[in-house]
Amino acid sequence: AEQQSLTPPGKPWGMRIGCRLNDDPEGKNKPVFQSAWNGFLRLYNLYQFLPYSYFVTSEGTKTNVYDTIKLYEKTVTLPTGVDKETVTGDSWDEIKEITDEPLHALLDVLKINGWPMPEAGYELAAENNEIIASAELGWEELKIAFLTAEEFDYQQKFADLGWQTASINEVLADKDKFMSMKNTFQKDL
Repeated sequence: AEQQSLTPPGKPWGMRIGCRLNDDPEGKNKPVFQSAWNGFLRLYNLYQFLPYSYFVTSEGTKTNVYDTIKLYEKTVTLPTGVDKETVTGDSWDEIKEITDEPLHALLDVLKINGWPMPEAGYELAAENNEIIASAELGWEELKIAFLTAEEFDYQQKFADLGWQTASINEVLADKDKFMSMKNTFQKDL
């Protein structure tokens, strides 16, 4: 937990909770399994409303049932000398309301660097208007999409329609590298 998360009024997105229950066949046969299961459920009830609380089981992990959970490896901070007040108070705030908190500073950086406002949860449609792909953030006018790990299977569908794509985790890790992506692609248009 980040210190600012613990002091009132607190910021719950600065806390990370991860719990794993051993429910493999051998673990289920142990006499303490029922009390472990009850404790696991109690913890879930306590932490379920924190934005970054994850409760998994060993059997679920083995069978990849958690592969669709969105995890961002890194959050982005604003450039030195940029005041947060400079980048708030407009329609970009609406995008922040529907995106995960680790993306908010990235959205601020995109705004500062002159990017047009993206569409969160962008859906790519084929000529017949059938949705064929999605992206965490998409710019139809630039034909640029930032994809989560589970959306990366759609990369070829975007490319087939002339789009550039990037992994959202790579963008979060090296935002400066991707800020010029907009300028490079605009020159190609």
